[in-house]
Amino acid sequence: MMKSPSFASGLGLDIHIRATRIDNARISYSYISAAAVRIGTDVLEVRDDGSILINGLPLAAEDGTFAGFPVIKAIK
Repeated sequence: MMKSPSFASGLGLDIHIRATRIDNARISYSYISAAAVRIGTDVLEVRDDGSILINGLPLAAEDGTFAGFPVIKAIK
């Protein structure tokens, strides 16, 4: 969806959306089920259930770090 190779002094930034497709006899549709951000070699994913993964592992607490940037989970 978006790419910036020069972000963070050349680490690079990629942002992708992930879609889930639903097919049944009455209706077919897709929806955005997750968004993923890559900085350098680190990947942060936010899923439709509110879970956050950093490099494939769940965020252990309400805050953490991702590629040297703070991550704070807040539900309003």
